[in-house]
Amino acid sequence: MNCDNFTKYIDDYLDETCAESLRLACIQHLAECADCTARLQRERELLQLLAKLPVPEPTLDFLDRALDQSMNESIQAGIDRAGIEGGNWRAAVGSAIAAGLVILALLGVLEAPNNDALVAEIPELTLSLNVPDTIRLSFNSNAELPGARLTLKIPQGIDVIGADGKRSIAWNTTIKHGANILELPVIVHDALVDGRIFTATVKHESREKTFSIRISVI
Repeated sequence: MNCDNFTKYIDDYLDETCAESLRLACIQHLAECADCTARLQRERELLQLLAKLPVPEPTLDFLDRALDQSMNESIQAGIDRAGIEGGNWRAAVGSAIAAGLVILALLGVLEAPNNDALVAEIPELTLSLNVPDTIRLSFNSNAELPGARLTLKIPQGIDVIGADGKRSIAWNTTIKHGANILELPVIVHDALVDGRIFTATVKHESREKTFSIRISVI
């Protein structure tokens, strides 16, 4: 095994999902390569950092206020709350932004092959240039998803604080029933990031869904 191969399989090695022969090859390479050993340590530290990110439990009142504000500002997924029966309007919203919060509905999206009809447009999130900020993603699910894999694709010009400039970050987590809020500390250091797309992909077993968020810079 060489450094390129180790880089290719480092996530599988960290997740302990690689074949035994590959795991042994990685161990042997690490014993001979100080650079890859250092990289592995950085990756482990990053995963520990991600695991410690605050995940506050929002109240129903909070979600009501957030979505009401987004609707008042006409930032919604083309779904009229008044037209949805049984009080299930929250689950029907594909995405909305309020007070820096991006709400992403997982209801049904991992069970159906085509769910783009739920989202009328790509939501936009405004961040300040050269100022530490927070991207808040709320994954709303109608069922617990144990062992889900969350992958973030970060555009050039915006960095996740503590992620050493990585453009892609992935880790395994359990998405609970209801609202799951991920607070991601970021900083925008290039005004050209304006209009670029940030993506979050949730994969559970053989099913997955990718959400796109357009970044606006002020």
